[in-house]
Amino acid sequence: MMSTVRVIAPFSLTYGFFLLFHG
Repeated sequence: MMSTVRVIAPFSLTYGFFLLFHG
């Protein structure tokens, strides 16, 4: 479970910034 979170965390942050910049 922890390994999955560690792998998805960076992708989630990038996707979050993507949505933020696109308003």
